[in-house]
Amino acid sequence: ETRSGGHLIIRLDCTPLQIFVPRDGGAAEVKGRVHAGDRVTVSGTTEEFGGQREIKVSRSQDVVLMGQGER
Repeated sequence: ETRSGGHLIIRLDCTPLQIFVPRDGGAAEVKGRVHAGDRVTVSGTTEEFGGQREIKVSRSQDVVLMGQGER
């Protein structure tokens, strides 16, 4: 989660881009179902924030769980 605003940042092993899920784009729902080690597919738009490129998700359905990691 971000320090303020209730947004979610996801970091994936397969890309240097971070995934940004805004609060109004379903951050709480994604946080509740995606955990460290899970495999996901993400759809979104590429944007720049703070000098770094990221993928911005517009709705929680754009983060699809493909497989669970070890719990």
